[in-house]
Amino acid sequence: MCIACGTQKDAKPSVGRRKLWELTGGWHCAIIGTCLTLEDLRVLARKLSVKTKPGFNPDYQLHAYFVKMAESHGTAAKMLNKLLDRRHSGAIRRARDLRTAEELREFWQQALRDGAIPGPYWALVSHPQATEIFCEQMFADVHMLSHLVGASNRADVKRLTELEETVQRQQAEIERQKSKRRALADRKNQQLEDMRAQIGSRCARDVQATMDRHFECELRKVNDQNARLLETVETLRADLSDLSEREAALTGRLSMVEEENGRLAEENAAVEAQFKDGITRADERPTHDLQGRRVLYVGGRHHVTHTIRSIVQDWNGAFMHHDGGLERSMDELARAVSKADAVVFPVDCVSHGAITTVKKLCDQSRKPYYPLRSSGVASFLSAFSADPMEMAGKWAGPDA
Repeated sequence: MCIACGTQKDAKPSVGRRKLWELTGGWHCAIIGTCLTLEDLRVLARKLSVKTKPGFNPDYQLHAYFVKMAESHGTAAKMLNKLLDRRHSGAIRRARDLRTAEELREFWQQALRDGAIPGPYWALVSHPQATEIFCEQMFADVHMLSHLVGASNRADVKRLTELEETVQRQQAEIERQKSKRRALADRKNQQLEDMRAQIGSRCARDVQATMDRHFECELRKVNDQNARLLETVETLRADLSDLSEREAALTGRLSMVEEENGRLAEENAAVEAQFKDGITRADERPTHDLQGRRVLYVGGRHHVTHTIRSIVQDWNGAFMHHDGGLERSMDELARAVSKADAVVFPVDCVSHGAITTVKKLCDQSRKPYYPLRSSGVASFLSAFSADPMEMAGKWAGPDA
């Protein structure tokens, strides 16, 4: 649970092990996403006859459904709690005798060092001696693992690409060896046919014996060469098999990392959405008077742009927008910068070329520009909440 999104409960430990529906609501997403697999949720959904909507990620729908059901003391929550206890019974037994806060903390730190998160996480978050603050600290650790997963995911993808290229080179080498063997066999067969034709045209026994010896010598050479080629092919096949196994292992690991990263990304998106919804409510939104100044917003997402337009208009400002070159030309961007009093752009949702052009145009016309951390409304409001009077003082007047 993010502290900004949830509600704080009693910080004291409970009498017995807590049930899933007794925990703070914001934790359910992390518990279900971390301590249960997608297959666990699919099996449970079949038992409960849960239906998903077509055209939308079914795993995400199941995750959202069970997170919602976990908040109430119903059949789904009971089955989730029973499944969690059965899946992680070993970790629950190991944590059963923990009594002090220090023992709980050491148990969790050991789990982080071992990389075994799901079982200890459920065993401790439901532990009767676990306080609200300690559970928040565990949630923060689990949340940050998503960033580590993203970094390791990129390294695994690079390694997988290198292995695929190695496999392709080995396969090409095998095909080349096969072709070479076939061509060599064809030449030897033709030589044998020529030799047989010569033997058939000679009647002398000595000549026949000489040809036979020559034939046997050549045959031994061919057999020896074929044996060496077969050994080479077997070695290449063994290397290819080893590379295929390593590729399969990395592919499986990549799939697991992508699934885990997807779950954590969905969790982060949900938290971010709650945060954005909270800060963009009209009664909490910061209020400024832009005095008719023109704000040019470059890039961004279509649905967020409408919200930012409304905010600027509420602040007595004029809103201008350019998509950063997706459909509108860069010449229009130059004209828009010349009309604007200040330019803002989200660095995560605009091209590098558009950013470079905006900075160059603003420097030439001495217009202030402000890069935003992301395309969300929260980043836009944060840029103005930092020091709005100082920011407004840097702008030229609306008629400049």
